[in-house]
Amino acid sequence: MKNPLLRILVSASISVLILWALFRLIGDESNPVGFADLARILGDVPVEMYLLFLGIHLVGVVIRTARFRVLIKAAHSESVPGFLPLTLVTLVRNMTVDMLPARIGELFYVGLLNRGLRVPLETCFSSLAVSVWFDVMVIIPLVLGLILYPVLDAGIQQRLIVLAAVLVVVCTIGILILHPGLSLAAKALKRISPGESRLLGKLNAFVSDFAVSVRDSLGRGTVLVTFVLTVGVRFCKYTSIVILFYAIARAGFPELAEADAGSVIIALLASEAGASLPIPTFMSFGTYEAGGLAAFAMLGISVSAAGLALFTIHLVTQTVDYTLGGLSFIAFVAITGTKPIKESIASTGAIRKQDRY
Repeated sequence: MKNPLLRILVSASISVLILWALFRLIGDESNPVGFADLARILGDVPVEMYLLFLGIHLVGVVIRTARFRVLIKAAHSESVPGFLPLTLVTLVRNMTVDMLPARIGELFYVGLLNRGLRVPLETCFSSLAVSVWFDVMVIIPLVLGLILYPVLDAGIQQRLIVLAAVLVVVCTIGILILHPGLSLAAKALKRISPGESRLLGKLNAFVSDFAVSVRDSLGRGTVLVTFVLTVGVRFCKYTSIVILFYAIARAGFPELAEADAGSVIIALLASEAGASLPIPTFMSFGTYEAGGLAAFAMLGISVSAAGLALFTIHLVTQTVDYTLGGLSFIAFVAITGTKPIKESIASTGAIRKQDRY
């Protein structure tokens, strides 16, 4: 599907279909709140709560940018971007991450960093890959902490134990692929006589450089700093959304305002997992709500109210991300003097276009 407008229309249609099915499924005539009330609810949320959410969100952006910069420097990159342009890239990344299914939108980070700020492609990929690994890994202690949360019943605790085990397996496989897996792949490619194929030669050079960048990024002096920064990223993310959740709940969903913070965090984790599914939705609308609703249903919390609340939260967070991301993209183009849209996509899709290999 090469036409971008057609892709958007198809993904938007899928999102609408999923949302329609969800709200038909959880519809409750006794619940007086409907879509027509969303504007009123958003208006009833105190401005101070929006500003608090935005402030914590921006602190998270700064910490995420700092983490990217630490990993880029650790990889001994020929070019280390300044903090301001890298912050703009981070804000654009926040906008695009859910634009495509399965978080493929992360690749816009690679494209902008490589084409706009001239960071080597292998360093772009290594900083992204290591960041994603830490993002998943740091959820494990959070889930383990939730298992000990006294409000949860034994059935939910058992599910969380299974989730923690799955995350441990995923992270173990992931780190083995990153190191030493990439180094072993590079050695295997060298045995295929790359001199016989220009493409194989470039692929071999890229994988070798990628393996070195990942190895350097996982150096002893970097891991602890990256872990601490990742904890900061997650803390800001969940704190800001939990604050927004309770602000919206108090404005229009009083039954949700009584939910405990542990249950809300579980639902947010489930929403995040739903948004990461390889389903071609528009800005993850539909899959985000489905994940959170499944968690709320498991926790015995009103799903008719939770569905509208999650949709409202998703609407606010996406509005913030797309506003900041759009403005940052304009500023990025103005600062770098490049035309990075098509070049960014090309740089993430074809290694053969890199002249340096």
